[in-house]
Amino acid sequence: MEPELCGCGEVYLNFGCFIDADGLSAHRPALLALKQANSEIYPAVYAHLKAAGDLTACARRSMLNADAEGLYRLTRSFFTDLSPARHSEGTIRDVFLRAWTPEGLTDLSAGAGAVCRTCVALRDPCGLSAPLLDRLARHCARGGYDCVRVLSPVDPNQAEGLLVPESGIAVLSAGCAQVKCAASINVEHFFRQSEQTRSLLDQALGHCKEASALLAKAKSIHDELEARIRPFVSFEGVDLLAEEYKKQLRAELLRQ
Repeated sequence: MEPELCGCGEVYLNFGCFIDADGLSAHRPALLALKQANSEIYPAVYAHLKAAGDLTACARRSMLNADAEGLYRLTRSFFTDLSPARHSEGTIRDVFLRAWTPEGLTDLSAGAGAVCRTCVALRDPCGLSAPLLDRLARHCARGGYDCVRVLSPVDPNQAEGLLVPESGIAVLSAGCAQVKCAASINVEHFFRQSEQTRSLLDQALGHCKEASALLAKAKSIHDELEARIRPFVSFEGVDLLAEEYKKQLRAELLRQ
């Protein structure tokens, strides 16, 4: 097994010794049939998810080509009282407030609440808000405000938020759970006003539902497969072996 700290120590463990192979042999045909049925589901799942991703990407492109004036009005509505801060144009700086680390997701978005008095949550299940945030950043910069564009930890090419400290307003993805927001806006609702975008999103949602149903079926098969195998596995032996190696590793670390 790979150690948590590379170079600390490494051993190979044979978990096969904890399986009653003779007892399982009588169930081999049924187990292989379940395993095959489970594996045959995933290509269809991947196909549905890819189709949903492609359709969502088309929806984003459709959004960019949609009524520019309507999008501009929406972005301005976030800052109805935004008066020019200075005669010169402001700047746009990119930062991350969230990041994936070996310990999991690190979320520093609470800092937005310390910088901006008002936070607005963008509810955007289809990932359509990035172009809106880019346009909003340009709008604020033209008004003379310095902006901080918050990039997504999953896709650094996409914005998931915008801070305008001089105005005291932050617009953030609803996924930034560390921030208490005064209001929320459903981005998808706005863009569904476009018939083409609505059709693309509905098709993407249909593929996601198909993928979800297939995954539920795969889980059911996997649960049955596991239920048939468990009686022939000595989990107590695995636990005892783990404790033995933990003692050995502790002793080795103490010697160092």
